Amino acid sequence: MKRYTPKKLTRSWMFASAAFTLLLLISGITPKAYAEDKKNGQAIAVTGVTARIGSVQRRMTFSGPVVGRDEVPVYSELAQGRIDKILVEAGQHVKAGMVLATIDASSLRIQKAQQQATQQKASVAIKQQENALEEAQVQYSQAQAERQRAEVVAETGLISREVRDQRITSEQLAKARVQAMKNSLSMAQADFNLASAQLAESDLRLNQAEIRSPVSGTVIERKARTGMSLAQNSEPLFNVLRDDDIE
Repeated sequence: MKRYTPKKLTRSWMFASAAFTLLLLISGITPKAYAEDKKNGQAIAVTGVTARIGSVQRRMTFSGPVVGRDEVPVYSELAQGRIDKILVEAGQHVKAGMVLATIDASSLRIQKAQQQATQQKASVAIKQQENALEEAQVQYSQAQAERQRAEVVAETGLISREVRDQRITSEQLAKARVQAMKNSLSMAQADFNLASAQLAESDLRLNQAEIRSPVSGTVIERKARTGMSLAQNSEPLFNVLRDDDIE
């Protein structure tokens, strides 16, 4: 049987007491509270928690500037004119092709009306030249027939050479008149094409009087103002953040 000396017993007791005290501290119970609970006969409450593996969510906050990844400047395609309406404000979401502002187009509408009248006049001239050409071609056909009959009859001696020469000259004049009518018709068609091109340009300029967003996104800046002259402005009228993409 193993025997312990008084010195060894004292050390063992000290270790046991220290371990018990540490256990109480870990459990959240002070030695004093434990003595009082023991004195009062109350049970010691101990909570056990099972350790497990899991993820810990952390939230980090940073400060710094936020800028758009692709800011698209919007200009007017017209060099002159005044803005008469603003249809969007900064912070508003827009879609590609949406009208942001409009430009006063009164002079453009007047110009278009004049070009429509010019086009209509050219169209009437074409009809007139077509009728004149048709008439000239009929006269030329008659002059050819008369010249051919004159040549046949001249061989028999029933008409003089002078009459035959007149028929030849009439045929040549009729042919020249046909060519002149063709030239006049070509000029009338050219006038009509020019008027149509000018009218198409007026339609384009009227369409450009509506300032549209080239992309979808948020209007982050509006510099356009009602009454602003385009001739005196070189800055973009709007800035649109493409697809609301920021960084």
